[in-house]
Amino acid sequence: MRKRFLLLAGLLLTLSLLFAGCGGNSAKTEKHLNVALFWLDKNLDPADGWNGWDLSRVAAAESLTTIDENMKLTPLLADKWEAVDDRTWRIHIRQGVKFSNGKGLTPEDVKKSIERAVQKNKRAAESSKFESITVDGEDILFRTTAPYASLMYNLSEPLFSIIDTSASDEEIGKGPVTTAPYVVTGYVPGESIELKANENYWGGKPGLATMTAKLVKDDNTRAMALQSGDTDIAQNIDAASADLFRDKSGYQVLDIPSTRLEFAVMNTAHPFLSIPNVRKALSLAVDREAMAKTYHGDACGTAFPKAAGMGFDELDKQSYNPEEAKRILAQEGFADTDGDGILEKDGKPFAITIQFFKRTTVPEMLQSDLQKIGVKADLVFLEDTLENRKLGKFDLSNTNYLTAMTGDSQRFLTANFATGGSDNYGKYSNPRYDALVARLDTVSDPEERRQISIDAQKILLEDNPYLFLVSPKILIGAKDSVKNLKKYPLDYYLIDKDTTVE
Repeated sequence: MRKRFLLLAGLLLTLSLLFAGCGGNSAKTEKHLNVALFWLDKNLDPADGWNGWDLSRVAAAESLTTIDENMKLTPLLADKWEAVDDRTWRIHIRQGVKFSNGKGLTPEDVKKSIERAVQKNKRAAESSKFESITVDGEDILFRTTAPYASLMYNLSEPLFSIIDTSASDEEIGKGPVTTAPYVVTGYVPGESIELKANENYWGGKPGLATMTAKLVKDDNTRAMALQSGDTDIAQNIDAASADLFRDKSGYQVLDIPSTRLEFAVMNTAHPFLSIPNVRKALSLAVDREAMAKTYHGDACGTAFPKAAGMGFDELDKQSYNPEEAKRILAQEGFADTDGDGILEKDGKPFAITIQFFKRTTVPEMLQSDLQKIGVKADLVFLEDTLENRKLGKFDLSNTNYLTAMTGDSQRFLTANFATGGSDNYGKYSNPRYDALVARLDTVSDPEERRQISIDAQKILLEDNPYLFLVSPKILIGAKDSVKNLKKYPLDYYLIDKDTTVE
């Protein structure tokens, strides 16, 4: 009997240890995701700079509206809206939503959050044309300073993430209280974010228990972190790195057409670049297809990449025809009189500089293409080209832009090309263009807005204020255990509620 008792006791002890071990392993294998981000700023206040994008990428912030993976405007914290008149929007705030601290979301909270963003960030004021917000029951009445049909698109930008404003600015900078699927639990400025699932999330249970997002600036280093198993997702890797994982067991690569555009601004104050035909010749000199192959992107040739849905296939885009470029320049009086391969006009050589801040193949290929038609182009690398663009100290400035930033065309078309636009550093001006784009203020029908955007691009393709070059693809490498990653053309989206690991 004693032996049987000891045997039974030993068996029970073994079983209890086994289950305890299973329970311990279960806790350890709780769904956790490691993410390597390509950008992480100095704080997490969504109203400061572009910090809201960091929060959006890890599903830690929500706006009134969102843009889905098909570039469609979609309700989020606002579940419906209507234009009361050409300057007033009635926006209904979704009921039953709570902040992560358990406090119920009210229209007053939304009002305070948006007002705070406008107060702290000039971009918020410009992109909302904010005049006032009043609360009316479950709605807010958003009043603009002028007619502004794109308001609900622009309110999707993470700059307008809705937060609990009762916290201090210091607390918000470390991790704002939001309504999103995940809550910030730790933050090292410019290094990492720790997050956990928001147990009060209104949209259902998030797919992860916890998440760690780390800044890894170098493309190759992000790829190596994925290869070594240190991370589950590597955001925005380069083409060579993506090939390490493509069609490899244990990995997946998301290859996503983007709305981002690589372009060169032409300074129309330059005596040669002020001539429309000269700008046309330069546009004809560029082999965008060759650029796209080395850059792992798509040849563009117009203001909006195909992914933006702004009539790409309906436009006669900037194309490659170097012989026609030479003919146009000869027609404008340019000739190589001394046989050095560089064109001159009125005794002055056609010599320009191309400023750039990102070391890709694009500037060198642009330089080579222009030199083939007799234009001497010197490359100038700067850590930041923006200041020179603001001061007009450039000939060509190579940069990039998220064109349909909020699923709509108006911000890009107005800021970059309208007379006096905030980003119109080349000082391009065309009254016909200005009048056309101004119609976007009052036209709310999506198809009519799209047609205006197409017609505006036609004018730009006549005048060529930019060299529209290529649209880089968004490349995301991940373990195949990561599930439900969506292909968002806007790169401020990455993780969402449904993302999980198996």
